[in-house]
This record gives sequence, C-alpha cells and structure tokens, in this order.
Amino acid sequence: MSRVAVVVARFGPEISGGAELLARLVSQQLAGRGHEVTVLTTCAEDYVTWADALPPGESRDGALRVLRFPVRAPRDLERWNDSMQPILRLRWTDEDERRALREQGPDTPALLDHLREHGDEYDAVIFFTLLYLPTVAGIELVRERSILVPTLHDELSVHLDAHARAIRAARRVMWNTPEERELGERIYDVQGLRGAVAGVGIDTPPPDPARVERVRARFGLDRPYLLYAGRIDPEKGCGELLDWFTAWSRRDGRADLVLAGRPWMPIPEDPRIHAPGFVERDDLLGLVEGALATVVPSRNESLSLVLLESMAAGVPALVIADGGVLEGHARRSSAALSFANAAELAAAAELLLDEPAVRAAMGEAGRRYVAANFTWERVAVLYEEAVAAVAARPAAGRR
Repeated sequence: MSRVAVVVARFGPEISGGAELLARLVSQQLAGRGHEVTVLTTCAEDYVTWADALPPGESRDGALRVLRFPVRAPRDLERWNDSMQPILRLRWTDEDERRALREQGPDTPALLDHLREHGDEYDAVIFFTLLYLPTVAGIELVRERSILVPTLHDELSVHLDAHARAIRAARRVMWNTPEERELGERIYDVQGLRGAVAGVGIDTPPPDPARVERVRARFGLDRPYLLYAGRIDPEKGCGELLDWFTAWSRRDGRADLVLAGRPWMPIPEDPRIHAPGFVERDDLLGLVEGALATVVPSRNESLSLVLLESMAAGVPALVIADGGVLEGHARRSSAALSFANAAELAAAAELLLDEPAVRAAMGEAGRRYVAANFTWERVAVLYEEAVAAVAARPAAGRR
C-alpha cells in the first residue's frame, strides 16, 4: 500500500466542519484501506488568529500519524487587511501576493521544510483547501505526487495568480461537486484537469427517536425548530439568517431556531433562538433528526456536509440561493428549498410546517440522493485511484 501525506491547515476531532473535517474523513478512509497516512498540519485550532494551541511534534489520531508544526506568528488582522488592499483594488504584483498569503496564514515554514526534506518519502501528498499558504507553496515542492482538494469558493482571495499556478501544477484535482469544478475551470481558465468529482461519503447511523427525545429534553426544545450546524459566523450567512428568522418568528412564532456550533459573532437573546455551542456527535445527530429542516445560509460552500447528513436522515433542507453548489444539490435531489430573502425563508418554513406530506416526500428524496451519490465505497475508490496514479509516476519524475 501507499504512503500518503495529507496537508491541512487545522486538524483534529474537535474541528467539526469544512475542509478540515473532510480531510480527517478521507484520511481515516485511506488508513482503513491499508494506506500509511501521515497528516501534516499546524499547532493552531483557531482559523482567525492561527495562534499555536497544540504542542508541536508527533501524535496519533487513531490509525493516523499526525505531525504538527508551529505557526511563525499569530495573524495580525490589521496587517492582513492592509496586505489585501492591492488585491481589492485589482492591481497587484507578485510581491503583493506573497505578502497577502503570508499575512493571511497560516505561515508555517517548518511544515514546508518537512515537505522539502521528506516529500519524496511519500507516494502521494493530498492538499486540502487551495486558499491557504501551505497548499500554494507546498504543491510546488512535491508537484509530481500532488493531489489537490480545492474546496473552492468564489471569493476574491482565490483569484491570485499563485492559486492559478497551484491548481495547474497539481497532478490530480478532486472536486466536491460539479458546480465547484465549473467554478474552478472558469476562474483559472482551465479545462480537463485530471481528477474527479469525488465529494464525500455519508456514513451515519439510522435515525433514533430516543436520541431525538434526549436532545429535545437536554436543550429545552418543545416546538418545531430549524437547525443551523457549523461555525456561527457572519461569513457563513448567520447574520442574515438571524435577522430573517427573527422577522418571521415575530409574525408566525410556530418554530424555533437552533444554532449548533462555536459562535464567532453575538447571538441575540431571544426565547426562540437556542445556541448550545459545540455539541458532541451523538447530540448533533439527534438535533438533525429532530429538525423541521436544516438551514444552510452560506454562499461559500463547495459541498456542505451538514446538508448531506440532513438528507441522509430524511430531513429536508433550506439553502441560500447561491446559484451554485447548494442550488445544485437542491435541483438534483428534490430535497431542499432555496431562499434569497426573509420572505422566501418564511414561505419555505411555513410550507414544511403546513404540508407534512410534502416534507415527508422531500425527506425520502434526500435519502435516495445521498444513497446514490455519497457513499465511501464510491468516494474512497476515487481517492485510491488518484493516489495510485501519482504514485506510479515515471521514475524520471521522482525527486
């Protein structure tokens, strides 16, 4: 079997969403299929400051070997904002790019030194998230054995020339959805990059009514509720969600809103809004299974794990009208309704409250969609094929 390195900015069981969770799930699947997997990551837990919080060096996460490297310095938000000004003005130089990437972070020279000195000890190196410096700089060090999982969003930061060079240098690109692939091909003016639309495997236990009752009692939920799960952050659309839900609840009042995740913004004190913070996996499953619907208000998604887990549990979703990934899931599955403003969010929630047969049909459609498209049997094979392809590169391409 192959020796695989996985490069990701943050890593650990306490990180419950996004590219970091996807990296952990893929790493576990590869290790479970006999590959020797080493995760190369930072000592940071906080993506805002990148401050070192965990000790450097080697540790274990089950079957995974984890190597943590220190971040040169915590991110200074004022310096980062200053470094982004040439980018925002759409007139920048290569040095402007280098500065913006360093200030954005995580700036971890030791991780890059490891790739420079030990990269040829791995048969494949999988980079998660195109946005950050370890990916942009790291791919150049192990170009012939590189696999990129871009988790791409259409934000100004990914329009840098450095990102275009990195995606073109990668030997395989693993997209999460067809919409993400279309976005990447449009932004970077590339077609036919080798790789696949892989996505993720959704492997959740069957719904459990007892688990639902436990979480309802634990969190004081005695009415129907909409569930948001993930980082509670304006960048994730949570500000609009709170405003729009509050406007609807003042008029209707039949449902609550549950925000499950770490808050990065103020949450209003309102008896209809419940914010239990980070919840353990079993509690999160119960919250999903008991929800009227899950809500995904973020316009910056390349996949949305919580959306797919909701569908797997037979729970419909309400998704922001993003014109891309989320609406693609809604269109292909018939298991989600999209909304663009407060009135549309209210109308969608009221439909699910008033028409239980519609809600049940959407739930069954979601189950079918996930079962047909998001199994580890399919996804892990695609990753193994990518690993085998770069591991079998010609001898002349080896470092």
